[in-house]
Amino acid sequence: MTPGAASPQEAAAVGRQISNGALPIDRKLQVGAWTVFHVRPGADQIWLFFKGDPAKTQRIYLSPGQGRPDEYQDIKSEVEMNATGIPPALSACFAHLATGTAK
Repeated sequence: MTPGAASPQEAAAVGRQISNGALPIDRKLQVGAWTVFHVRPGADQIWLFFKGDPAKTQRIYLSPGQGRPDEYQDIKSEVEMNATGIPPALSACFAHLATGTAK
């Protein structure tokens, strides 16, 4: 898994998926063609899941990314069910972050 900063082009492409323009991206996780972006369009936080370039593809899944530590497996399973084909390392990383059990 490759954590990193999102480019201005990614911020604009992700922002267009849920608002009228670029959104600040707090965190970006990537494995292969899959990328998960953490954004705060307002008071709430959301995570957007993409397979491929967000400028050229629709998001596959959107999650509030919040859960209790004991919900780790449920969140991981939910992501894998809704984002079919997501690499297990990426769904695991997301579930750890969402539940506050990040390693």
